[in-house]
Amino acid sequence: MAINLYSTAIVSRRKGTEIRVRSLLSDSTSNLKLSPHQEPTTRETATSFKPIKAAVQATLEYIGHAGAGLEIDIASQIPVGVGLGSSAAVAVSTISATAKLFDVKVSKEDVFRLAFATENLIHGKPSGIDQMTSIEGDIVLYRVEEGFRKIKAKKDIPLVIGNTGITRSTGDLVRKVRELAEKRKSFFKPIAESCGEISLKAAKAIQNGNLNDLGMLMNMNHNLLVKISVSHEKLSHLVEAAREAGALGAKLTGAGGGGCMIALPTSENAEDIVNAINIAGGKAYSVTLDKKGVVAWLEN
Repeated sequence: MAINLYSTAIVSRRKGTEIRVRSLLSDSTSNLKLSPHQEPTTRETATSFKPIKAAVQATLEYIGHAGAGLEIDIASQIPVGVGLGSSAAVAVSTISATAKLFDVKVSKEDVFRLAFATENLIHGKPSGIDQMTSIEGDIVLYRVEEGFRKIKAKKDIPLVIGNTGITRSTGDLVRKVRELAEKRKSFFKPIAESCGEISLKAAKAIQNGNLNDLGMLMNMNHNLLVKISVSHEKLSHLVEAAREAGALGAKLTGAGGGGCMIALPTSENAEDIVNAINIAGGKAYSVTLDKKGVVAWLEN
């Protein structure tokens, strides 16, 4: 589900071939001055710059402007490394802004392909759900055998996000789960199948506007994810705090291992859930559905 936390990218031309990136991602600021072939000098800079650099270079090559000098200012309301798709949102906004700067029309499929290649560098074998949701907006269902399908919600779906503040590597967590799936097939397979069934039932609950069923399915899903060890003590603590405050359901989001959880409030108790998560040691956000997806425009 696309939510109303946004990444923005402002791209302009500069002389030469240097790409200058100023980024304000979450609570950290990086000022980067790099040529297309120069690598970041610190691990922190490399982590924040790698997807941006890959997205810009891939886009410039695709639209026929490889080697162009650019000034890029990136800002994001989305916390980094906590399961909210920040890297995908940054990649999608940067790609769209870069193409728009050169007045080259790129399709949603083009943006997806360029952003997907960028995410491969970070996560390794991503599904593409984060990129597709950033591009399309709204709610997206993904199945390996069917690809992507938009889901139309019959009712508004307010959410409360609880951030543990614990960052982690999605790629590392995905590899951990893959190893478990290979080593303990008889244990893992029925859990994976149950998660798939829960997701399909959740899609129907969203389409039918049955938030009580959706909340119950969220709880079931979280309990299964705990069984395959992708949760975290603090993450489950925030989930329990949200449930005790009256959430219809609560579960981890993203790859787990820290990061964020989401809670489904009723129409009356979102503030109670926010307070409960904050008291439990998390940082809570109330969010709503965003239907627009990525938007790019030119300014004089």
